[in-house]
Formats: sequence, structure tokens, C-alpha cells
Amino acid sequence: MSDQRMDVFLLATPQDGVERSTMVTNLARVFKKDFQAIEKMLRRPRTLVKADVGQELAAKYRTIIEKAGGQCELVVQGQSAAVAKKSSRVEAATNSQPLTPVASEPVNSEAASVSYCVQCNTAIRFGQVRCARCSIAEYSEEKTGLSLEIVAYAIAFLIIFVLMILIAIPAYKDYTTRAKIQSAMPMVINAHKSVGSFIKKTRSYPNENILVGLPDKINSPVIESIKLRDEAFIEVAYRFPHLKGKNTILWTPIDTNSGITWSCKGGTLDDRYRQKECWMGSENSNTADALTKNFLSNDKKMSIGVPASWKVKNLMPNTILGFANEQDQTYIAILGDSKTDLMEETRLEDYVSIVQQQMAMNVANGELVRENRKIIIKKLPAERFIYRGDVGGVKMTYVVTLFEANDRFYRMLAWTPQSRFDKNKALLESVSRSIRLQ
Repeated sequence: MSDQRMDVFLLATPQDGVERSTMVTNLARVFKKDFQAIEKMLRRPRTLVKADVGQELAAKYRTIIEKAGGQCELVVQGQSAAVAKKSSRVEAATNSQPLTPVASEPVNSEAASVSYCVQCNTAIRFGQVRCARCSIAEYSEEKTGLSLEIVAYAIAFLIIFVLMILIAIPAYKDYTTRAKIQSAMPMVINAHKSVGSFIKKTRSYPNENILVGLPDKINSPVIESIKLRDEAFIEVAYRFPHLKGKNTILWTPIDTNSGITWSCKGGTLDDRYRQKECWMGSENSNTADALTKNFLSNDKKMSIGVPASWKVKNLMPNTILGFANEQDQTYIAILGDSKTDLMEETRLEDYVSIVQQQMAMNVANGELVRENRKIIIKKLPAERFIYRGDVGGVKMTYVVTLFEANDRFYRMLAWTPQSRFDKNKALLESVSRSIRLQ
């Protein structure tokens, strides 16, 4: 009996409870055949797998086939010649070699065979019919999808990538906006030159484009308009819809001994679009934007805006309005003179001379730092000059603004110690511009 030789047949039907697709997948993996070859073999009721083998090897073949979910039949050599002959023809038709397990020892194929679920990539040992995790009965030799860890990393990378884009796009837009504004500076510089030349020649501050030859309409892809405001302020508006109306830089003329210089810290444009010297920053508190308190005179004919830190103070006799910031040593006083107290034909220019003469008598070592300039305050003609001298042993510098309304001449004195004048000048002039007649 021990000398008997056996033929090994694979039956077409799987074991009870095993799906055909599972059996095909397992057999293809064990015998290293593609699915089509296994399917061709299973088209017949049974197919010869291995002929003329010893009983021990035949038993190992049966174990492997049954663990793969199939059924195996062992036939003594010579007893089923017809079956073997037919099986050989089928085998030849499929153009394949007799099936041989991958491992040299078929019994060890179980330990060496690992497949993966096509849905969740869970490892499935040889002979296991369904995935223990998701009950899917389809396997693959290699992982067919992404593991949960890889998916998590991919999602994290995607989130970081999107965040980088969300940050980079606005930053790039800010950069291009700033570059375009800088590229339009030659037009702004030409406006500076025109206004500066006008001030030097006429000793007055223009408030209309036509006075200095500036066009009302600008043909520029960057600049929307250049407009002169009161006291020769130049307002430049830019063509950037994404700025939503906050698109202006206000250039302020500063009259110095060497000529007109310009400050660009005003306007509504955000600092991130400005060149560094135009950043408003904390210095914005020293501009007209900081004039948060408004006061009305007792006769209710005049109002003025001052910073919240300033206090009402009667600094001189007959003061209409007076304010002081003792800590910063800045002061404002408004006085009025009835025209009936002056000569009948007194004009604003004459009143300027009268005030300068009075200051020369009351201020020791007084000198005119800047001669009077014609300006416009709220559509009201006015003149302004800068004067300095010693008051009580302290060197003071005054910004004096004069105008007339109805039956009175007004003088507005804004002063600070000479050492603080450069710092406080813009604020003093801003307060002077805030005056309104009711």
C-alpha cells in the first residue's frame, strides 16, 4: 500500500461556507498562478493538479487545497486513467505547468502566506476566509489602498498646504500692491514740486489743483486721483478695489528753512501698503485723527477739536477758548478782536502786522521764524506765521493762525517749548485746522 502512486485532482466546487472568489484568490496565491488560469481549471468538474506522486506528498497537496477553501480528490495511479487523460488535456489547453506549491515544503505555505483586505488593508493569514475587521472576502497579495496612518498624514499635509496658500496669497497681494504704489511715486513727486514752487513764489498755500497746474483727472493704472486740500495738503487716492475705500495717503507740507518737505503719515491707507517712512504707527496719535474732543465757545459761535488728554484752561485774558497738555507742554489759546475796536479799513493783512507787533513787545528776543503764509481753513481765508522768543525765561515757539469772520478778527496761538517744537508742530497745526465757525 505504501508503494501506491497517487493522482491529485482539484474539484470545481469550494467547501461549504467558502465563496468561489475566495477559493480562486487563495489558490492563485498558493500556486502563483493568475486568476484566469485558476478559473479555466475550475470550468471542469475536476482537474488534475499533480500526477504520479507518493501518498505523503499527495496528502500535503490535499491539505493545501482544503486550507485554500477548495476540495481535493486523491486517485490511485491507473484507476482513473480516463479522468487523468481528460485532465491532462485541460491542463495543456490552459498552457500551464502542473500546479506546484510555492514553498518547497507545502505544509509551511500557511506561515509564509499573508494577504491584505482590499477595503481596509488588514493582514489576512492563509486559509482565512473573510477579513476579521470588515468581513470582506476579497484579498490582494499587496496592500491595495492607503493605511489609516498614511491617510492621516496626507490629510495633515493637505491642511498645512492649504494654510500656507491662504497665508501666501494675501502676503503676495500686499507685496504687489506696495510695489505698484511705489512705482507711481514719480507722479506724486511732481505734485510735490509744483506745490512747493507755488508756496515759495506766492507765500501762500494753494487748495485747488488749478492753482498749481495739477490735472483733476489722472491717467494712471495705479493712481485714481491727486487732489489739493486746505493748507496745500496733497491727497493721493489709489486704484485698488480690495482696499475698500481705505486707499489714500495724505501728504503734509512742512515749511523749513531749507524749503518745503513732505510728511506722508496721513490718509487712510494701511501701513502694510506704505513705504516705511510713511508708516503711521504710534505717531498717528499726534495727527488730526487724535482730535477726539470737541469744545464749543461760550457764545456758541466757534468750536475746536483737541486730543482727549488736553484740558480746558484759561491761559490769557479775554480768551475765547483755551486748552493745555501740561505733561507734553502744548498750549492753545483763541482770542478775538472786534472790528469796531480797529481802524475802519483794517484788513486781514493789517491785522497780521498788528499781532506781530504786539508779540514783539511781549516776547523777549522775539523773531519771526517763518513769514506769514496764506492758507484756507474750512473754506475760510487765513494766514499763519511762526514766531519764537523767551517767555518767563523759557524759549517758546508759536504757531499763529489769524482769520476773520463776520465782525471780528481772530488769532489762534498754539505754542510749545522750542525743544519740543519739531515733535509737536504737526499736532499744533492739526488743532488749528480743526476750528469751525457755527
